[in-house]
Amino acid sequence: MKNLFCIVSDYDNKKVKPVYAPFITKELNKSEQKKLSELSKKYENYNLKSKPSKWLLSLSKVLLSLFFVAALFFIVDLIKDINDKEFKTILISNLFYFCAAIVGLIGYVICRVLTFHLAKKSKKTSFKDQANQTFNEILDFTQRCLGVPSNCQTMEVLCEQHFIKKGQLKEKGNIFTNVVLSAYTTKTMLCLADLHCVISIPLASIKEIEKKEEPYRFKSWHKTESIKDKKYEEYKIKSKAFVFSAESYYIFKFIHNEEEYSVLIPPYDYEKISTLLNK
Repeated sequence: MKNLFCIVSDYDNKKVKPVYAPFITKELNKSEQKKLSELSKKYENYNLKSKPSKWLLSLSKVLLSLFFVAALFFIVDLIKDINDKEFKTILISNLFYFCAAIVGLIGYVICRVLTFHLAKKSKKTSFKDQANQTFNEILDFTQRCLGVPSNCQTMEVLCEQHFIKKGQLKEKGNIFTNVVLSAYTTKTMLCLADLHCVISIPLASIKEIEKKEEPYRFKSWHKTESIKDKKYEEYKIKSKAFVFSAESYYIFKFIHNEEEYSVLIPPYDYEKISTLLNK
């Protein structure tokens, strides 16, 4: 059984092969792709400006770690020798740790102040609003080009990534990429559209939706509400080190040319696919 939303990167032949390729029924032409590329660059530019510098955040973490480690060594030596030596003598013998702790603490405070200043400046220049506006422009443009109806559902699917190297097919990590799609139905098809194409699955071939109680990890949180919001409590979604995890997902299968395919849906979007498929 193949995950329909599995991307296979063929490093041997320098090609990318999405499993869903045979199911594409409409895609952007060259001029539309060029326009999308221009809008995407504009969006990335605004989005980058709307966020505090990543290197500044990383540097602040390094400096904070430096402070804690150096301070720990200094305090350990201080406690060990406090009864035998004067504080001045201990300070001189551990001057390196003392200076490192001071530099780490002052550097961390400066980085945090600069980060706060940049974030405040970003809000004033409304780069985030411009980024959101550009993203909506991208969505409107691609939906119009692909003929996606305005009453479509916005939902996520769980995408896998595999790669081929030296003739060997391997999984690229064990984390799903959760991709946002526009979903709708015609008389005979379930249509799932991204920003580039429409993927169509015959409704008659789709089996029942099943729930899988299997823990898994995924890369992004796309909802406007926090994972701690009451409406998501039942799904037991957790976040650790910028990666999210959940306890279950939903899957529906279908047959095409005697091959079985599957589509994996996060639990918080089950109602949407259930309504669309009437299952």
